[in-house]
Amino acid sequence: MKTIVITGAGKGIGFELTKQLCSKNKVYAVCRKASDELKNLSCEVIEGIDITEESSIARLQKELKGISIDLLLNNAGIAIWKEEPNLKENILKQIEVNAIAPLMVTRALENNLSEGSVVIMMSSRMASISDNTSGKSYGYRASKTALNSLTKTLTFELDPKGIITCLMHPGSVSTEMNPRGQIKTKECVEKLIKRIENVKKQDSGKFLRFDEGEIAW
Repeated sequence: MKTIVITGAGKGIGFELTKQLCSKNKVYAVCRKASDELKNLSCEVIEGIDITEESSIARLQKELKGISIDLLLNNAGIAIWKEEPNLKENILKQIEVNAIAPLMVTRALENNLSEGSVVIMMSSRMASISDNTSGKSYGYRASKTALNSLTKTLTFELDPKGIITCLMHPGSVSTEMNPRGQIKTKECVEKLIKRIENVKKQDSGKFLRFDEGEIAW
């Protein structure tokens, strides 16, 4: 049995990850607001956490004090598809939530991690600069590209401690955040879990697909 912490566990991919992982693992489901469905799962719910707020991260750190984490899934994120007319504001908001917050959460929980622990940052194929063939979605693209850069930098701090840190593209998943997604959440998460369970030390710092292979930066 592993001890797993999942942010953004209230809905979408985060909820499905919690649902599928909690039967065989000790899962701490971190969210801003927990649904009755989440509360009914066999997991520990840590509610009222806004990962953009220092006070929330400090409370999360306190709640998990002394608990060894085998897998940290930084899944929480947002997408603002209609960015106009407040383009600057919406770009900055997505960078704060999608890039800076996961870094701050990981650093706050660094003492809970040890050799063999795995940190997964939920990125997106839209973070790939070389794969950008359609434009638009300035904030979402920029935020996930920033997450990739921050995570790559973080690996140089965590690798010497034997902590594996990977970026993961979950696929185009049909969720409330992405109603145009092509993959059902259950199917995506099944493949995602299998991929995560098989990450190795040599995968640290890489940008991985949920099924197989890597994505170009």
